[in-house]
Amino acid sequence: MTKILISAGEISGDMHAARLVRAIKAIDPTVEFYGIGGKELEAAGVEIIYDLSPYSTVGLIEPLIHLPQFIDAFRKVIERVRQDPPRLFIPVDFQGFNNLLMKAVRRLAVPTIYYFGPQEWQWGTEDGGRAMIRDTVKILAIFKEEFEFYKRIGGRPVFIGHPLVDIVKSDMSREALCGQYMLDPKQKIISIFPGSRQQEINQTMPLLIQTAAVLQKSMDHLQFVVSIVDPRFEKPIIRALIKYGLEATLVRGRSYDLIRHTHLSLVTSGTITLEHAILGTPHICAYRFSDVSYLIGRMLFGHRFRKMRYFALPNILFKRRVVPEFLQGYANLTALKKAAKSLLIDRARYNQMKSDLAKTGTVLGTSGVVERAAEEMMSYLRKFKPL
Repeated sequence: MTKILISAGEISGDMHAARLVRAIKAIDPTVEFYGIGGKELEAAGVEIIYDLSPYSTVGLIEPLIHLPQFIDAFRKVIERVRQDPPRLFIPVDFQGFNNLLMKAVRRLAVPTIYYFGPQEWQWGTEDGGRAMIRDTVKILAIFKEEFEFYKRIGGRPVFIGHPLVDIVKSDMSREALCGQYMLDPKQKIISIFPGSRQQEINQTMPLLIQTAAVLQKSMDHLQFVVSIVDPRFEKPIIRALIKYGLEATLVRGRSYDLIRHTHLSLVTSGTITLEHAILGTPHICAYRFSDVSYLIGRMLFGHRFRKMRYFALPNILFKRRVVPEFLQGYANLTALKKAAKSLLIDRARYNQMKSDLAKTGTVLGTSGVVERAAEEMMSYLRKFKPL
C-alpha cells in the first residue's frame, strides 16, 4: 500500500494540502497519508501526527517562542518515517519547518515533491534555489516566474498554475450578502482582513482597525466589516474595535463573497492579497513584524530585502506597484489613511487599480491546477516503484 507523508503548518496550506489529498485519492483511493496538518487535512482522511497551525508565525524571533512545539513535531514525524517509511514526502509551503524536514527525510531515502515551494525565486537567491533542486525530485511551480527561475538554474520544474484560480469564486449577490449581515446595499463596504496568524493579530491588525476608525469618523456613506478567519482571534479583534471606536459587522466565513462585494479592503500581506486580485477588488496591504525581528532580519538577510522590490503578491506578479503596500515603519496610520482616502476620493485611480487587477488571471495559469499537481505526484510514483 502506498503511503505519503504530507506537511502543512498554516491554515491556507492546510486547505491547499487537503484539496491535493482528495485529488490524489480520486486517482488512487488506496493511497494513505500521514503528517503535519490541521482540520482540513484531517477531514480529508489524513492521519495527523501534529497540528502546528496554532504556532505559525513569520519572522526570526517569533518562531523561537514555539520552538519546543516545532522540535516535538519534527521528532515525532521522523520517528514515524523510520517506523513506517512513506514512498513520497509532499511539503506544502511552511518553508522553515518543511525545509528541515525535507533534508531529514532525504537522508532516510524518501523523495520530495514540493508543492507551494519556498520563495527563492522572489529573493533571487540562486544558491537557495539549487539547494531546493538538490533536495527534491520535482518542484511544482505555481507561478510562471518561479518556473522560469528554477529552469534557468538547471532544475526541472513543472508549471501547474496557482490553485486559487479554481477556488476563488463567488456566486452570492450583493443583495443576499447585505441581507444576511444587515448591511446597506446602497453604501460602500470597507472590509478589514486582519490575518490568520497570531503575529498578524498582534502586530498589524490594530493598525488596520485604527485606520478604519479614522475613515469612519471622517467620511460618510461607508460601512465597515471585519472578516474573522480563525475563531481564536475573535476576542482580540473585538477588543481592538472597542479600543479604537470602530463600529463594524463581523463576518465569519463567506470571505470570497465579502471580497467580491467590498469596495476597498485593508489587508495583511499574504494569500489574501492574491484572492482580492483574482476577484478584482482594490485593497491596501500592510505588514509589521516585531521591531527586534525586523532589525535582525535586515542585518542577516539585507541582500534579500534589497532584491525584493515588493512584498504584496499582486505587485510581485506584475513587477510594479499596482496595490499600495506598507511594510514595518512605513505601515503607519498616516500612510494608510492617505492611501485609503485617495482611493475613495479619486475615482480614476480606483478604476485603474480595478483594471490592473482584472489581468491577474492571465498570469496564474488555467483551471484544473490541483488535478495536474495530483497527476504529477502519481506519475512519479508509477514511474519509480519501490524495491
